[in-house]
Amino acid sequence: MPGRPKRPGKPPWPPMTDDPCPRCKALAEAGKIRPEMVQRLPEGAAAPMATPGEDEYRGKCCFDCASADGLLRAQQGVPGFIAARIAVGNDRQHQCRLPGVPMGLVAQGLVRPSKRGDLEKHYEWLDKHDWFNTRGEEVHG
Repeated sequence: MPGRPKRPGKPPWPPMTDDPCPRCKALAEAGKIRPEMVQRLPEGAAAPMATPGEDEYRGKCCFDCASADGLLRAQQGVPGFIAARIAVGNDRQHQCRLPGVPMGLVAQGLVRPSKRGDLEKHYEWLDKHDWFNTRGEEVHG
């Protein structure tokens, strides 16, 4: 399976901030993606830079937004960034629910794989911050 090779004594992925990706948070606030698709922003230089598209965002973004940018470059016929981001977000949620099962964009190497426990950690992070005023609601399927 594609991915970054493990380095001895180093975690396989860069550390993540406690901040949301400003790009996908804005899309969720505008109702263009589901709030559960908002991802953490990687720390420092590990954060990818967005490829400005129809959302015109310029700056650091999460790996899923960067994967959506890559999907636009790699696949002809994708209607735009928002469609690509929804596809990546859907794939991420499926991957989180079935970690270790190579499917969809993860199997193609376009989206980073998830590991067991990522879904629960992600929901805890979203609930802790409650950017979308969903605390106490049944929002996670």
